[in-house]
Order: sequence, then C-alpha cells, then structure tokens
Amino acid sequence: MTDAAAGAWRWSPRPPRGRWSRTPPNLVQVDPGYVDTEINNHSGYLTVAQGAAVLVRLATLGVVGPTGGFFSEDGPVPW
Repeated sequence: MTDAAAGAWRWSPRPPRGRWSRTPPNLVQVDPGYVDTEINNHSGYLTVAQGAAVLVRLATLGVVGPTGGFFSEDGPVPW
C-alpha cells in the first residue's frame, strides 16, 4: 500500500460507535416555499429566514421526529 493510500484509509469516514450507532436517521424532504433569492430575481414572497424555518424545525426534532415524508411550512404534504 502506498503512503497516499494508507493516509486515505486512516482518514476515511467510519460508522459511528457507541450510543449513536443504533439510532437510524430521520429522512425527510422539505419544501421551503417561494423564497426571495437571486435565483428567482427576488420575486419570492418569503424571506430566507422564513423559508429555513421548516427545515430548522424538522432538523431539531431529533429521533422523535417524522421520517419518510415530504413537508412544507404548513406541515406534511401528500405524495
């Protein structure tokens, strides 16, 4: 094994160990709404903070939060 390969092996991501190893992640998809950004020429009606609110709310729920859903600022969105 070359020195470069050995270095990459040492710094490769490893699965978590300890109490976090048995906690599956919550996977959700979030629609922030029509946010006022440069990409839409500032025509959105939500501020960046308002658009991020649903993402922050779902990200901070932890393991008790929903998983496998699609959410907007108003709650779950039917598929």
